[in-house]
Amino acid sequence: MVQTISQIMVQTIFLMLTCGLVSGQVPNDKIENRLPLTLNQWHVSRTDSCTVQWNCVDESLTGKCIDYHNDQWFTFTTAAAGTYYVNIARQQCRDIRGVQLVVLEGTPCQTTTYRILTCVSLASQDDIYVQLDSLKPSHTYLLNVDGYLHDYCRFSIQVGGQPQGFPMNQSATGTVTANTEAGFVDLFWKTDANNSSQLLEFQIFRRMQSEAQSKQIGTVVLKRDTHGTTQELYQFRDTLAVPALCFYKIVGQTTDDKTILIGEYQKQARLTRFADSFVRITVPYKLNTNATLLIYNALDDSLIRKVNFVTKETNTEIRYGTGSLIEKGIRKLRIKLINQDTGKSQEWTVDI
Repeated sequence: MVQTISQIMVQTIFLMLTCGLVSGQVPNDKIENRLPLTLNQWHVSRTDSCTVQWNCVDESLTGKCIDYHNDQWFTFTTAAAGTYYVNIARQQCRDIRGVQLVVLEGTPCQTTTYRILTCVSLASQDDIYVQLDSLKPSHTYLLNVDGYLHDYCRFSIQVGGQPQGFPMNQSATGTVTANTEAGFVDLFWKTDANNSSQLLEFQIFRRMQSEAQSKQIGTVVLKRDTHGTTQELYQFRDTLAVPALCFYKIVGQTTDDKTILIGEYQKQARLTRFADSFVRITVPYKLNTNATLLIYNALDDSLIRKVNFVTKETNTEIRYGTGSLIEKGIRKLRIKLINQDTGKSQEWTVDI
């Protein structure tokens, strides 16, 4: 029976009370104490204080996919042959890197018998699933979970017949490109003809660098013409209120409620909405006047910029860019002009 979120929360509270928040190992830290996962039931765990049994892992089998640091062991036994899913949800990680996992078969701690089915490093705290195809009936598999790049994580894990979250070991079926303007990101993607008949819609997710998880920011419905032919090219515009480093995922939702990864856009583009913002400062001095321009934050009177210059013409106009100031939350400036030849000055405030 699938457990409810309330049941998972009770498990989480119990785990916190019995094991502590920071110290103490979970029992399945050792492979001999590996924890059997009941199919379609969630289990709550954490990687804090776990250690590696180096004689029970073989890094040559996983390569750069896994960097063992604080792993723990689970097992699960299939019912019928077929496809199963490892679901990871509700991650809470110290470094926001998420967990990494290996699914394998073989005799525990006899690494020469190991055969790797899949190896996945998440690099985020999104809810994800790993698809395992062609599993044997009534067969027991090993599952190793670790914090990615030495991260410490609390997480919920389930092995079952239904996927939940983003697909992790699934190749993208399309390519996502993007154009960036001041304050906007335009995403473009093309459908795969082999999958278009199954698709209902596209879901667009975004995670900013400072955020732990991706959030859905939009939906685009699959379009068909009067002959039933699907539209190939799609576009979505994301509007950003502040500059940010953004990571996008586009997934397709199918008629049988499955998720297909269309593609990702992970170029770390710095975006700004205020690139063209500026204030005009008129300098009412004659040609070749020695002058000083002082610009302050009017809120706390801190000096932002000081410029000494000689006027090149009468009534010079200076355009001072304010985009970076707006991004920092500065909304009012105090401007002071000093005629160094006469010693006279003038000042005023301006909203930006």
